Amino acid sequence: MIEGSVKRSTETMSERESLEAFIEGAKKAASAARELGKESNNSDWRNLSDLLDGMRINGEKLSQMKSMSRLETLMAANIKSQKFIPHG
Repeated sequence: MIEGSVKRSTETMSERESLEAFIEGAKKAASAARELGKESNNSDWRNLSDLLDGMRINGEKLSQMKSMSRLETLMAANIKSQKFIPHG
């Protein structure tokens, strides 16, 4: 069993376990930053708490997104490469 902030029964984590650990860790980090902000009356900790909450929310959204097809990936790469044309 792997010991740490999250207990796992195997040496490797599944995708779902990784996502759960990320979300739980981000929640704890944001909560700790909020508490430090209250204790120290420092807005930087509150701002950090908001950023950590945003990371958690965006991570959850990203985990639920559908991947692009091969054609969509090639089209996106083509668009990106045409946007950056170095001028010499």
